Amino acid sequence: MLHPDDRCLLSEQVLPPHGYAFTDALICTYSLDLTALGGVPLALLQSDPLALGDAAGARLEALRAVREMATRLSVFCQAGAIHVPSEWRDAFLWLEASVVQVRPAATRAVFHPKLWLLRFANQAGAVHYRLLVLSRNLTYDRSWDVIARLEGPVIDRQNAIRAKTPLVQFVEALGEEAAVPAVGGLAEAHRGRRDRFARELRTVRFDAQDEQVKDWAFWPLGIPGHQYPLAQLFDGRRSPFQAWSEGAQRAGRRMLVVSPFLSGGIVDMLSASGFPVSLISRDDALDEQHERLPDDWFPEEGTSVHSFRQELSLEGAPLSGLHAKLWVADDGWDAHLWVGSANATEAAFTRNVEFLLQLSGARSKMGIDALLGDNGLAPLTTPYLRPSHAPDEALLTLKRQQEALDWLLNALVTEERLSARIVPTGESVWALTLAVETASPLQVECLPVRWMARPSSVPWSRVGSIDEVGPACRCADLALHELTEFWTLALEVPGTELRAETTVRLRAQGDWPTFTARESATLSRHLRDADSLALYLEFMLAGDDEALRQRLRRQRQQGQGDGRRGATPLRPLFETLLQALAERPEALAEVVELVESSRESGLMQDSAFRALWATFREAQARLLPA
Repeated sequence: MLHPDDRCLLSEQVLPPHGYAFTDALICTYSLDLTALGGVPLALLQSDPLALGDAAGARLEALRAVREMATRLSVFCQAGAIHVPSEWRDAFLWLEASVVQVRPAATRAVFHPKLWLLRFANQAGAVHYRLLVLSRNLTYDRSWDVIARLEGPVIDRQNAIRAKTPLVQFVEALGEEAAVPAVGGLAEAHRGRRDRFARELRTVRFDAQDEQVKDWAFWPLGIPGHQYPLAQLFDGRRSPFQAWSEGAQRAGRRMLVVSPFLSGGIVDMLSASGFPVSLISRDDALDEQHERLPDDWFPEEGTSVHSFRQELSLEGAPLSGLHAKLWVADDGWDAHLWVGSANATEAAFTRNVEFLLQLSGARSKMGIDALLGDNGLAPLTTPYLRPSHAPDEALLTLKRQQEALDWLLNALVTEERLSARIVPTGESVWALTLAVETASPLQVECLPVRWMARPSSVPWSRVGSIDEVGPACRCADLALHELTEFWTLALEVPGTELRAETTVRLRAQGDWPTFTARESATLSRHLRDADSLALYLEFMLAGDDEALRQRLRRQRQQGQGDGRRGATPLRPLFETLLQALAERPEALAEVVELVESSRESGLMQDSAFRALWATFREAQARLLPA
């Protein structure tokens, strides 16, 4: 357990059990990368676009996967913590329906859990759940993280399994105004999924599928009924560590804390606890707290404090930096391990919304010595040396100001001080405008702050400013495929290095074109010729049937070979359409709507394709009369 070479890919953790198919998922993350989210549907469909061998095919497969799966996902993330995409992707259109921005009810708090609930079902109607508790957000971060997994079936019983109650309460809190309110409200589709998951989770019989794990418990933090004052974390009163801390003064009891972030309050609590403590963190976090680290953590014969080797990259593991959060406690012959999102900070236990999974087992397998040994974390750490010089005051000031700017950005989003409008400005063109509602000019520590905003689908060069009823950023002449609910919002202090930016999902008020029109405009950008349409047809018609997909692909490739020998290049497309008409006519309605709503595409400008399409539509009308 926790061997550096015992690594897994998140894409492997979402594969369905044998005989089951994925239905939908509920995901919680602090920060969110839209490109990483776009990879989730590909993982769920077990699809590798690069295996197609060409860039156009890969883009079409990615679009198909996101389009098919996005409405099956409810992704709860901290409002104001969506990464600004390095490159805009057309697939982000469908992710609008997946993203739910939330905020904790407490002030200066964040929604910080990293939890996945995946639901599967078989043909007989049996339902199976998988719970993933991670320390990693839904991003492409390359730090070292940890993941724990439980899964099991929904069983037929009337009364809830008591051990599941904290997990159910956590799920029920998502989107609720008194617990974890959703910015802009919770859509009915997400509310319905949340409620169904909460109802079914009451009777899931989870299994760790690991003989080392003898028991487990769920510990949500920061929601009603699960808020723990700092003073009672280790004194035997109710907290995630309650059962262990009641006997923590007995011989053989000690604790290991692995956390990339530290705060003085937690360090002081651990120092005064009376039980032996080992600590692993990052150099910068330890340096900030080094004066509070007690001397007895640095005995002459060794040290209880280690720093994570920041740029370590083992062979086959291009990872660096620490992001894992672990609390490990020896308890006689037993040991407990808490894994999840909670750092060793006051915010984690007193304000933030977090989630921990407690695993219990034999100390020889899960205890501190086992985790710190050569087969555990030892190769990744080095003894910490306290700094010999005073901190750079200028850097501390800059860090404090940057943190203030980050919190200002957070407030603009979570307090819903942003408003947006959409207006048509011509034939098939629109303008999007965003304004910030503020009673006075923005400032941090008496420094003036300038804000900017743009639709995330266009560069900054496309944005102008207006000052009608207040300052606003306006982007005009937007084509249909450029319309989006995702905005990039940036704050900066002129003349300094201080800058903060985020992506926000904010639906503009006004006259939107239909989603079908936006979808068709986006897809038509990629269906520029007969071969790309034939390829997209393969994806749509085959669905999860890999054998059918391979057969359609062979037929298309054979048709392309005939084309090189002089046959019409439209032949493989025509054959695919006819096969679909014979085998899956119900799937053609969407294809017909897509093609005929894209009259301005390059494909519909091809006279040969228009003739083929007319022939196909005539055949369809004869074989499938209305």
